[in-house]
Amino acid sequence: MELFSNLFQFAVTLVGFCLSGIWYLKDRKQTCFLLTCFYGCFALGSLYWTLYLLLFSETPQVFYVSEFGWVASVIFLYLLQYTLSSAGERRFLTRKALIAPLIGIPLCVFYCTFGDVLSNLLWCGMMIVVSYHSIRGLAYAQIQTGTACKMRYFHIGVLC
Repeated sequence: MELFSNLFQFAVTLVGFCLSGIWYLKDRKQTCFLLTCFYGCFALGSLYWTLYLLLFSETPQVFYVSEFGWVASVIFLYLLQYTLSSAGERRFLTRKALIAPLIGIPLCVFYCTFGDVLSNLLWCGMMIVVSYHSIRGLAYAQIQTGTACKMRYFHIGVLC
């Protein structure tokens, strides 16, 4: 089941990489490039994990190759969030965005209790930051019209 799940994850991110790469080649926009990098890094991390599972029939004990790919993908996702946000959105403050640390910190404590502390601190920290900016973007889009309103779907996608 884990192998099937990872193959599906790799296939989806590979399709995302190809589509965003084609989009970048057409438009030559920085946002398309960042999206391509996000999908590409995530797909490479998933590929390593999946190949390891396929070749050795067990979950990798040392998975830093996958981890580096996934961390890089989240960094590209954050850069994409920052690039797409307006100055007004970046200055916008809302209490709704505090949902991210309110959920993320207890999860971080839980994961650190039963797993690798450094890796879980890094992952939970990155997820809190990305989620905070998405929730803030959704709240900003709710009170705006036009372009900010169109960003709503991007922020929902990031949260998913």
